[in-house]
Amino acid sequence: SRVIPLTVCILDLLSLSAMVRIALAFTSFVAAHASLPLQQVETTTFKPAGWRLGEASSPESTIELTFAVKQRGVNDLHDALMRVSKPSSPEYGRHLTNEEVHEMTAPDPGHISAVMQFMKEHGAEPRHLTPNGDMISALVSVKTAETMLNAKYFQHHHPSGVEISRVLDSYSLPR
Repeated sequence: SRVIPLTVCILDLLSLSAMVRIALAFTSFVAAHASLPLQQVETTTFKPAGWRLGEASSPESTIELTFAVKQRGVNDLHDALMRVSKPSSPEYGRHLTNEEVHEMTAPDPGHISAVMQFMKEHGAEPRHLTPNGDMISALVSVKTAETMLNAKYFQHHHPSGVEISRVLDSYSLPR
């Protein structure tokens, strides 16, 4: 079966604010367990122009499920960038390395662990997509994703020939 990256769906079809709400809602807990009650965190009302709703996605199809984990230190990063960019600052020109930026913005290790555990409890093999662990992904069956998110996936067709598997209305995450 063809792998359809869910990240593309999220980036193309959800607003940035919706992505932020997803990340904040998912990382607001420190320990995730499959037995915890689920809380609905998103209801999609936006139906993109040009896309046609198709049939329910095949439960055996594989998708890439990606979770954004809330970063820490974003304000500190902004302040550091302002200091190294201001000619009158003693730190002017002392640019941060990529490693320093990743270290400064890395999510709470407990949040990363909670996301990893949640995915593993559903049989997924999560992997970090970024050096600081703020994006975690796994290939899962549609059936597994539907169970994890208490959601129903449908095929969406675009006139360009692109076909994606996406939640139609809402999904839920552990509290």
